[in-house]
Amino acid sequence: MSGGRENSLIVSEIFTEEQREEIRRLAEEIAQAKIPRQLRRERVSGEIPVGGDALIWDADRGRWSPLTNIRFKDTQLTNDQVKAFRAAPITLVPAPGANLALVFVRAWIVADATAGAWTATDDNLVIQYSGGTDATDGINDGDLLGASLNLMMIPEKAVSASIDNEALEIFNTGDNEWGGGNAANTMSFRVWYSIVPAVAFS
Repeated sequence: MSGGRENSLIVSEIFTEEQREEIRRLAEEIAQAKIPRQLRRERVSGEIPVGGDALIWDADRGRWSPLTNIRFKDTQLTNDQVKAFRAAPITLVPAPGANLALVFVRAWIVADATAGAWTATDDNLVIQYSGGTDATDGINDGDLLGASLNLMMIPEKAVSASIDNEALEIFNTGDNEWGGGNAANTMSFRVWYSIVPAVAFS
């Protein structure tokens, strides 16, 4: 595949071995025309972050191409902030401005609780718009609490609500705040998103 070595170097710096294998598998299917041409762009989404933008596999041209409207924002939270999500949701991406909307693409969470496990009882998390509409399904707290380095990729969900000029934030959907933890704990979020018009356009 043309440019395969260059692409593999880019991929190796970003994804896990399992994710790299999936990208290679999809690229091979495309190269061998196993996926109908009209479906290729929908099937292969593997955005690769480069700086604040991204690359996407362009099946028609056989190479990675810029997808400049997808951006990402990084946020690292302290142990005290994590233990106050319910009372004080934390903004992950600020509101884009009047007549604009954020489209959530995905999020990557690195919960570093190696210094001390957090505790919770069905106090799950969600990434939501500041108006209260969920951008993701519930995030299982049990996958992030343990006294280790906990990693999670969060996909988007369908949204059919007015989200004009709303921020994206992390919120605790349970009845109580998380407990435990350690002052050295952190939770890092990388959120990929687009900004689109929230009014009629052509």
